[in-house]
Amino acid sequence: MKREAVRILICDDDELNLGINKRCVEIISKREEKEVEIYSFQEPAEEMCFLIESDQIEIAILDIELEGNSGIEIARKIMLKNPKVPIIFVTAYEEYKGDAFDVLALGYIEKPLNLEKFNLLFTRALCIAESEKRKKFLELLDVVVNKKHMQLRLSSIVSVEKVLRKVELHTIKGKYTVNGTLSEIERRLGSGFIKISQSVVVNRNKILSVDNTSVYLANGEQHTIGRTYIKQVKNACKKHLQGR
Repeated sequence: MKREAVRILICDDDELNLGINKRCVEIISKREEKEVEIYSFQEPAEEMCFLIESDQIEIAILDIELEGNSGIEIARKIMLKNPKVPIIFVTAYEEYKGDAFDVLALGYIEKPLNLEKFNLLFTRALCIAESEKRKKFLELLDVVVNKKHMQLRLSSIVSVEKVLRKVELHTIKGKYTVNGTLSEIERRLGSGFIKISQSVVVNRNKILSVDNTSVYLANGEQHTIGRTYIKQVKNACKKHLQGR
């Protein structure tokens, strides 16, 4: 997997504290050999709101008490978009510690900054962010459509079908035709998919029902089960449908 920078939001209305937090992030990231992209703000600006709304933040370091706003509110907005983002609160106020845990923050650091605790929490946050990146990578299928590289979410793929020397990917948004073989694509799809014939692979989560000859999918597709696949497909689908 190509290494991508971890996107980090730092928000503190005190310029000195903002600079200290940013420098600590840079030092620890370099030591851990992690690429980072830091977005630092003294107040909730339009750019920050865009980063949050477009789900680009992977770690957040927030001052709880911001002038005219609250780090808690910013954290809640981040977690609405992605509840797995590790959030570290920085506070000079004892009474806000409980609020930090109300939004399931990774932890809090008191001002003046405790470098040892910052190191511990931020290193842990980096590990969480990297783990989430790996999961997202495994949830995506890289394909080339009309000479353009695309990434399709596995969860959006309903079925994959071999058509002549091409492979058609049927998704909830439309159909994409790619070069390659069905077996190559199948290997990259993982266990969430099942082959039902020599020419068709379907997403287990998109199966509505199965009878003696066919599989019926959530997008209205109906595919005939290959004769040698019937027993295996029916057993696998029965277990999967019962487990929902």
